[in-house]
Amino acid sequence: MNKSTKNNFWVFLSLTILLLAGFCVLIYFTDQSKTKIQVLKTQIYSKERQIKNVDSLKRLLLSTTESRLKIHQLFVGSGNTVEFLENLESLGRSSGADVEVVSVGEDTSIGKKKEDKVVATKMRVKFSGEGSWVEVYKLVGLVSNLSYSMQITGLDLTKDKDSTGLWSIVFEIIVDKV
Repeated sequence: MNKSTKNNFWVFLSLTILLLAGFCVLIYFTDQSKTKIQVLKTQIYSKERQIKNVDSLKRLLLSTTESRLKIHQLFVGSGNTVEFLENLESLGRSSGADVEVVSVGEDTSIGKKKEDKVVATKMRVKFSGEGSWVEVYKLVGLVSNLSYSMQITGLDLTKDKDSTGLWSIVFEIIVDKV
């Protein structure tokens, strides 16, 4: 072998080794890129699923709006307390009895603790009525059929000692609050 052939051989061998090293580096970075691409694809897929879940939840909420409103109407909230009390008074007018709200208060003994404060979940209402037996009986029926989530905890029915035939009634109810 002559000297120039030897030099050519070493140059060719060095270039081959460099080329193989370059391919190895290229394969390494391509593999790293594939890993990064896979991570990005997974993140994109995850975000797409989140968006689909949010859309599905929005559709679910929209489809249950009417039912949620009906359920919400079973409870007395801070915005409709006056409406509830007016409703009680209108029952008196409907039955013919005279109705008066005696007291209204939040029942914190049954409340939930929230940030070191007791939040009332019930409202205690005491009201009285007066009328004939038929009117008072009708009032009892109307109150017991109210569409609120409530309990009648006290009911005192008395007939006036006078000969007028008037009956007096005192209700105490506990109404669930929102």
